[in-house]
Amino acid sequence: MGYFSKMHPCDYCRIDFILDDATCELYFLEVNVLMNLGIKSGFVQSFINDGTFRSYDEIIRYIVELGFGKINN
Repeated sequence: MGYFSKMHPCDYCRIDFILDDATCELYFLEVNVLMNLGIKSGFVQSFINDGTFRSYDEIIRYIVELGFGKINN
């Protein structure tokens, strides 16, 4: 199984690299898994399907409250 398939749940990703001007060699930097928060996205559906959250609204509310520091993990 390839590296990309191991990065789930995700809807798309960005792979960062740098190009050496002198040698034209590519150097891998990192992978950024970019989660889509759309109501039908794989990321959102995976949390609803596994029972972590009951609804899309609950997911969004959790993320907003986490961002405001109301949830301590």
